[in-house]
Amino acid sequence: MVTFVVWGLPSVGLSVIGEKLAPLHFDRSKLMHMWRYAVITYLRAALKKGVLASEMRPEDLSRMLKQQYERWWNIYVNPIKSKWHFCDM
Repeated sequence: MVTFVVWGLPSVGLSVIGEKLAPLHFDRSKLMHMWRYAVITYLRAALKKGVLASEMRPEDLSRMLKQQYERWWNIYVNPIKSKWHFCDM
C-alpha cells in the first residue's frame, strides 16, 4: 500500500531576511522518524477517543497503523522561496 500525506507547515516563528525566509537545514532521516511518530501517534489517539472513522474494525486499523509505523516513509520538503507563498493561498 502506498499512502501520500500532504501537509502544509506554516512559517510562523521563522526569521525573515528581507522577503525570503531564513534557510533551514535538517537531517532527512531524523525528520522522517519524527514525522512518522507524530502522525501515527495522532491517529492512534484519534482511534482511542473514537473520533477516527473507518470501514475497518478498530483492531484491524490499529494493526495497520503499527505496520505503517514500522515501514520507511519517504518525505519530500518543498523549498519555499518567499513568505508571500502563504499569502497567496
